[in-house]
Amino acid sequence: MSIPTFDQLHVVSDLHLGGGKGFQIFNQKDALSWFVRNTAEDSPDKRIGILLNGDVVDFLAEEPFKYLDPKGAIKKLERILVDDSFAEVWKAFMYFIQKENRFLIIQLGNHDVELALPQVQNFLRKRLCKNNQDSRGRLIFSTNGNGYLCKVGGADVLCLHGNEKDAWNPVDFNNLSDIIKAMNRLQEIPDWAPNAGTKMVIDVMNKIKKKYKWIDLLKPETKTVPALLLALDNNILSKLRKVSGVLATFAKDYLRKKTGFLSAEDADKTEMDEKLKFEKMLFDSYDTSKASLNDKIGLEDLLKQIDTDISKGIDPLDLTDSSLDEEFLGVFGALWDKIFKRSPKKNTRDALQKWLAEDSTFDLKRRDNNFSEIDKMVGEDLHFVIAGHTHLQRAIKRSKGFYYNSGTWIRLMQITKEMLDDDGQFDKLWKVLEKGTMEAIDKPAIIGLNDFMVVKQVNTVVSINDQKDEVLGCLQTVEKNGNGAFELKNVPESIFICTV
Repeated sequence: MSIPTFDQLHVVSDLHLGGGKGFQIFNQKDALSWFVRNTAEDSPDKRIGILLNGDVVDFLAEEPFKYLDPKGAIKKLERILVDDSFAEVWKAFMYFIQKENRFLIIQLGNHDVELALPQVQNFLRKRLCKNNQDSRGRLIFSTNGNGYLCKVGGADVLCLHGNEKDAWNPVDFNNLSDIIKAMNRLQEIPDWAPNAGTKMVIDVMNKIKKKYKWIDLLKPETKTVPALLLALDNNILSKLRKVSGVLATFAKDYLRKKTGFLSAEDADKTEMDEKLKFEKMLFDSYDTSKASLNDKIGLEDLLKQIDTDISKGIDPLDLTDSSLDEEFLGVFGALWDKIFKRSPKKNTRDALQKWLAEDSTFDLKRRDNNFSEIDKMVGEDLHFVIAGHTHLQRAIKRSKGFYYNSGTWIRLMQITKEMLDDDGQFDKLWKVLEKGTMEAIDKPAIIGLNDFMVVKQVNTVVSINDQKDEVLGCLQTVEKNGNGAFELKNVPESIFICTV
């Protein structure tokens, strides 16, 4: 089998180009444009590829918010291409693909599923390549879910977005294929069955982001986000009522991956079973006899009753079961903290101290679940496996080859142990979180915090280079030097050498 071969391959992921003002989480247009143009000019005689490893575009951040928008995708993409926050990046991609021996590969993620649609690909190809037929041949779309396999020198390199084994964010490629067929045949477009992660973004998180702009930046999101939201905002409870439907979708997707595709009847039954299971867990943890509830009410009524009990001053400690601490994204633990009616500030601090104890989210060598699942699903003889999706850098030795995670180019929030343990530091953190704006996150000085920073910006590139007798892989970061110019810096502990 003949596969593409490069002298150099540079992988970036999770750019999340999209969203109007207030919904934009990418802010590195100058750094990324420099990297792309610099790579375009480097070693003209070498075959060099830049692979955008998923979630390049963030259609889920574009209004009108939809799980998948086949009819409106081109209009949304057209807006993203000219947005001041992203336009220079697209111009850099255009410059890159016009150069000989330069290849731009776009891999599908879970926020940019619309890029799999042929009409969208044709639109983007026309915009980036103009009428240059050679450039059109060097713009490659990898959107079928199989990953992108190539060689750098003699080394086999497999690039995956990384959502393949994430039960929250699988892409249903059978459903997607049906939609593409219908569009090509000018037939009625079938409904899209969104995964639980997409439902969470559209049904819950986008509404919350209107007030708390920083919510997408927080790591680890599975534990800290629910605690912060429920502590900060009394109205969040009503927004989180949609979580039951999200969790039912998650359970259905999980079972489908475990047992194969379910029939429509089985899928509907699974969804109902999981919704009932969710409600039972909530009822079991909230003693309905003490709350004077009957067993006929539904989830919505129960949540309203919780609100009513709190307003009456009923002691929630008598009504709850703490065994649900970290079930389902930590929502229950945070919910009960809310019911306990402690001060939001104390609630937040206690919850985060518990959930972030000995946290190793940002550890470069941490063998997180994403690594473990991908490591099991690919062959051990692959020299390099590169994923994204988690937004977290990784450089890990496999049994034979090597694994990288290409991180992200959005800024992240890292809440440290020092911020939680020190009263003064936590006061500053609380002030930033309460403010809720990106401006307060990026420049705490505007709210009087001149010596405090919660943002972690790591512009990550995975670089694989053929060096004749060996192939060298490493993580690199794009940073400004002392003179204010951009440069690439190797992450020393990420350098792996493959002899082939």
